[in-house]
Amino acid sequence: MATITVGELFQTLSEGPLSGLSMSNEGNGSIEDGSHNKLINYANDGLVRLYTKFLIKESELILEMQPYRTRYEIDSRYSFSGHKAGSEDPVYIIDHGSPYQNDLIKITQVFLLGKCRDVAFPLNDPERSDSLFTPKPNELQVPNPVLGTALSVSYQAKHPKLPYDNLDTQIYIPDGLIEALTSFISSKVFSHMNGAENTMKGQEHLADFNNLCNEAMQSDSVGMTYPTTNTLFDRRGWV
Repeated sequence: MATITVGELFQTLSEGPLSGLSMSNEGNGSIEDGSHNKLINYANDGLVRLYTKFLIKESELILEMQPYRTRYEIDSRYSFSGHKAGSEDPVYIIDHGSPYQNDLIKITQVFLLGKCRDVAFPLNDPERSDSLFTPKPNELQVPNPVLGTALSVSYQAKHPKLPYDNLDTQIYIPDGLIEALTSFISSKVFSHMNGAENTMKGQEHLADFNNLCNEAMQSDSVGMTYPTTNTLFDRRGWV
């Protein structure tokens, strides 16, 4: 697992795929100040794409079952940390230790809290009486909730959104996907520029992004294309 800073990402872009553009300061390893926010937006979009294609980060939250409630939308407004005073929204996400950040991509596994973690509930299996369902990526349907019990929900998580004003911000990304991220950002840069030649360059960079992702999937070089029980970054040092 690699960690690079936003500044290092800018250096790679300036010296590489964007070196011919004025925003790269003639390829000297920096990006002109006026283009920082644009590239950060593109980087955030690229990280969402990569974290969706690959299971890079898996997190966990606790859902407290409530009587007669069978659908649980996983949104911070239903959490202890995100609940606003005076709101009539129910509170069922227990996040006292680590506030839920609305970073869910999709639910991967669900366990009964306090029980053996070797046996997960089946998901979206109508032939199983104990199956739970995900009508939407951020919603868990529990047909038979039991008051006084809680569920441990593992989910594929997004990368934290990169801020605009800190070149030292770390980006957590597997080594094999750094080039894919720079290709995605470059495709956005060129596709938003006028001219047929720039449009073609944007398409070429997007094709590179897709090819690099496909290669990583086929070789499983990223090593994170499957669901696991534990939080991957917790095991690898990003806590």
